[in-house]
Amino acid sequence: KVRIGPEWRADLATLTELRAELDPGVELMVDGSEIFTLPTALEVARRCIDQKIFLVNCKGALFHVVDGALHLVVPGGWDRLAAQMQRPGLDGQRLESLMVASGFVVADPATGETTIRVYFRAPNKGPSIGTATFSRLSAGAAASIFPGGSPFSNNPSVERTAAA
Repeated sequence: KVRIGPEWRADLATLTELRAELDPGVELMVDGSEIFTLPTALEVARRCIDQKIFLVNCKGALFHVVDGALHLVVPGGWDRLAAQMQRPGLDGQRLESLMVASGFVVADPATGETTIRVYFRAPNKGPSIGTATFSRLSAGAAASIFPGGSPFSNNPSVERTAAA
């Protein structure tokens, strides 16, 4: 596990050097400590993906594929994400509206909603180990984040909850 801080560009340069020294089979996790704005978190995520680092914890920039579509994890919902962004006049409803209006987030075809609630289950399909709020990314948003195509496939540990 490697921590990335406010000097994330320098930290990513160090991470690039570290990645070059390690066997390609060694998995790395980056912890951003939820200090980044959403645009910075997405940039950090994009650069980590380029280096085959798939587990990124930096203010919502976590991705999962559900039903064949790339989703952005919105920990605690849009209200919490808006509060973390610390922008005057930005609340969860406005942030979600902006994400939809920009075409970044699209409605889920199964529910018509812009967020879905999911369970995380252990690989053996045991009891739930947590829940999360996901928002489906538009094809354009997914392509801008992962220009070479999404490196993810359907996550078998994610299941939809009964209600959105």
